[in-house]
Amino acid sequence: MRFYLILIAALFLSSTFSSNSWGFTVIIDPGHGGADVGANHRGVKESEITLKVAKKLHQRIQRSEEMNSQITRTRDVTLGLDDRVEFAERHKGDVFLSIHVNSNKDQRAKGAEFYFQNQLEPNEAAAYLAHQESQLGGVHASMTNHPLVSPHWGSTLKTIFLDLVQQARVKKSFLLAKALRETWGGTKKSKTHSLKQAPFRVVSQTQIPATLVELGFLTNRRDYRALNDDAYLDQVVESLYQGLLKYKSEATEDTVAKTP
Repeated sequence: MRFYLILIAALFLSSTFSSNSWGFTVIIDPGHGGADVGANHRGVKESEITLKVAKKLHQRIQRSEEMNSQITRTRDVTLGLDDRVEFAERHKGDVFLSIHVNSNKDQRAKGAEFYFQNQLEPNEAAAYLAHQESQLGGVHASMTNHPLVSPHWGSTLKTIFLDLVQQARVKKSFLLAKALRETWGGTKKSKTHSLKQAPFRVVSQTQIPATLVELGFLTNRRDYRALNDDAYLDQVVESLYQGLLKYKSEATEDTVAKTP
């Protein structure tokens, strides 16, 4: 039975690739906005940089025939985390990319960092699954309506299925973060581990592979200068685009290889 559920979970996740004419949709999420400016250093706001980069990336993708994109906000407005997650689900995204800028009291901290959801501790996982049960009647609505999910399954089977899907999504989120890191052409990556796991809610609550990228540290002199340079931001955008393209190619190959 567990093998059967693993197979179903894998098929479910592979089927999340959207069926629109573009074939692959990226949800671009510029962090913060409106009253929530995020990091703020020497008059430069994180929310403004993330919006600028998100718009540039959206335009870059729209010029491409490789994928499509939707952007959670196009103006300097406040947007809650739940709103961002709902947006991703409504637009049937294949991956979720949240764009942020870092800051640190230690001005030596510098470079880009790429985050994906960590595997939850057992007690946190139980709480997460319980929350999903209470909020969504057993499993996420999209899972309930999936043809591979039997309406006769009890809550235990549904919970196991949800857990397996979550594990598979974390793996794909790791592959997305890894692809973005490998194609990064901006400021040097953080001297600490630049590929990290963290329980950011915006990447943990989406039902699709998700990565949060910190473009650099506003509080670092070199990063600050780079993040205020449009030519540099164009370079960042191209790096992100190539990373998305790399992930799409690898994920598609992996899906084809595992199709029974």
